[in-house]
Amino acid sequence: MEISKIYLQNELSRFFSWWIGELSSLIPAKIYGMLKTGSNCLVIDVLDTEIRIGRFQGEGFKDLAQIESSYQNSDNIRNAIKKIIRQQKANQIIFRIPEAKTMVRILPDFPKIMENNLEEALFFELEKLTPFRPDELWLDYRICGKNSEKGTIDIQMAMVPKKTILEFVELGRSWGVEPDQVDLVGDDASKQTKFNFLKHAQNIRPSRFRSINWIQSMLVPSLLAGVILFPMFHQYQTLQKVNRQVDQIRIKAERSMIVRDKINHLVSESKFFSEYKNNLPTFAEVLEDLTKIMPDDTWLVRLGVSRTSIKISGYAKSASNLIEIIERSNTFTDVVQSSSFVRDPKLERERFKFSFQLEQKRTTER
Repeated sequence: MEISKIYLQNELSRFFSWWIGELSSLIPAKIYGMLKTGSNCLVIDVLDTEIRIGRFQGEGFKDLAQIESSYQNSDNIRNAIKKIIRQQKANQIIFRIPEAKTMVRILPDFPKIMENNLEEALFFELEKLTPFRPDELWLDYRICGKNSEKGTIDIQMAMVPKKTILEFVELGRSWGVEPDQVDLVGDDASKQTKFNFLKHAQNIRPSRFRSINWIQSMLVPSLLAGVILFPMFHQYQTLQKVNRQVDQIRIKAERSMIVRDKINHLVSESKFFSEYKNNLPTFAEVLEDLTKIMPDDTWLVRLGVSRTSIKISGYAKSASNLIEIIERSNTFTDVVQSSSFVRDPKLERERFKFSFQLEQKRTTER
């Protein structure tokens, strides 16, 4: 965990170093060299028999650690480099490879007129100077002399096979280190312009920040998704809240409608019974109508009045005539003879029993 933290800090430091380095490309070489004297640069020499770690000090080189090459695949070298990076607070890592693995040539009396296009000019010289194709090499150069009278410049050019550079870069990555620069072992530390074979190595430059780029590639879509989804999620929550409120209101409304229907039903029933009751004749009206329609020779012995029906019994000279008399009444209807007529010899009258219904009131008669 501590190594990862240190590595991330180192990557961030390298990013700012690269950014400042790009800006500094517009600064003249002498001024840039003066400004770079205070940079914290760690140098790792990858030799055949040992790995030497140090830093530039003034015009010389100060050794910080030496590790036998037999340990280069173990954790010892990784731990040693991480420890020194932490102690030295290094913000630049330079790998230096043995000069035997490179090809260094001096090109004297090169036309000064080509100074502004040296890279293109040197590219065409590669086939003459090396057995490799131009696309198999990485090169760097520096001007080591000028002759104003002849109008020429002397150029020191160093070339390394791409395969060799990639092997050293992968070796450094196995140690958890990404080089900012690949130089030559034994190159003069006092020279302000040093070789850097990674200067044009665009195919491996992005890997320097591979962990940061990986985090960014994961973080940017996540943030973008958050920006898009958060308002949608907020609207979804609001919609859910509104739906719950609507459901509660609907339940209350349904309950209110049920209560309203019950009230309307009760009112309707109450109104029906009230109207029905009001349309029926009262007991006094029943008694009055019976008195009016009954002949004078008819006697009522019993009178029973329910809500809609009446039962009577008594004596009459002609009980059969009473049926027609009662049915002609506007108050009574549906006369039914409840028993046979029996003549009483003492009273000289027929005994009868009738039941009939009450007729509802007719407004025209009231």
